[in-house]
Amino acid sequence: FSDQQPDTYFDSYHGKAGKIGGVETANCASCHGVHNIYDDEDDRSMINKANLEHTCQQCHIDAGPNFIMGKIHTSSRHPTDPIASFVRTLYFWFIGLTIAFMITHNVLIFVRHLWEKIQHESTRPRVRRFSISQMVQHHLVAIGFIVLGMTGFALAYPESTYTHLLEYFGMTEAPRQIIHRSAGVLLTVVFSVHLLGLVVTRGGRRELRYILPNWQDFKDLVANLSFAFGQRKSPPKVGRYAYWEKMEYWALIWGMILMVLTGFTLWYPTWVTHFFPRLIVDIAGIIHFYEAVLATLAILYWHLFFVVYHPTEYPLALSMFNGQVTVEELKKHRPLEYEDMVRDGKIPPEAMVPPEKSEDPGSGQNQDTV
Repeated sequence: FSDQQPDTYFDSYHGKAGKIGGVETANCASCHGVHNIYDDEDDRSMINKANLEHTCQQCHIDAGPNFIMGKIHTSSRHPTDPIASFVRTLYFWFIGLTIAFMITHNVLIFVRHLWEKIQHESTRPRVRRFSISQMVQHHLVAIGFIVLGMTGFALAYPESTYTHLLEYFGMTEAPRQIIHRSAGVLLTVVFSVHLLGLVVTRGGRRELRYILPNWQDFKDLVANLSFAFGQRKSPPKVGRYAYWEKMEYWALIWGMILMVLTGFTLWYPTWVTHFFPRLIVDIAGIIHFYEAVLATLAILYWHLFFVVYHPTEYPLALSMFNGQVTVEELKKHRPLEYEDMVRDGKIPPEAMVPPEKSEDPGSGQNQDTV
């Protein structure tokens, strides 16, 4: 029989159901027999045209002449019947055009809302939160991360459609390797410059003090979850860096250390094995891959939530692109940092946001404050 027949069986309902543990689904022996397997032209064959209806009726009691018409071993992904092939092609284009319309529509809506936010913030008093150096470092890390992910997962999944698409545009192993390693070197340099700046510059040391974890962060986490479950009326007041930003930052630092060490080990395995056993290279490969998976998922489900999808930031947090934030937004979402800036004279009096009037003047300080 054709070597494609097993593939078409496993693409059918029977094959798929069997793969997920179906014990009553038809297998090869159900239709072809066991010790009575004959060519389909043989009158004794279970799949002979004269016997096929009876064979199908073993499971499909009501199977009639139309049920056995046509080919049994067909694939929904690669149909041979011209009508079935046309329907598949029609749906291929229908899905593509529908999704293309949806993406285009939503991108236009997103851009419009982003433009309105940019226009709104440009007319309000603003203060600087991030320096040019911090923004450049952020953008280089973002570019390096994306390039490393694209080129790294291409090697991890060489048979994927994504990797074949890269190959179509010339991204074979030689250029992939060069680009991946170059992006790794770039990220390592940025990482080193960042760590050096935290130690040798006054601004860096100040930032380090702000972003070091403390007990208040844990209390803010508990308070924020209490707010999420409706146990508090408002989220906790945060300063320059909230606990979710500190978690991501220190995860990035730890992840970078692991990726640099394991990446270097995989880049120079023979040199490393002069000092360590071969097992170190294998462990480095495991850590490098799974740390990349963890980092990618963290960016998608943690970082993007807080800078894009969070209700207070949508459609995009602009501070890492222009280094600024409106005074009004600063006071609303980072009241402790606002208070620090007012105290340090970084916010001129005319730009200060007047305090909100309490609904209950006798209630005193907000009891939700942590």
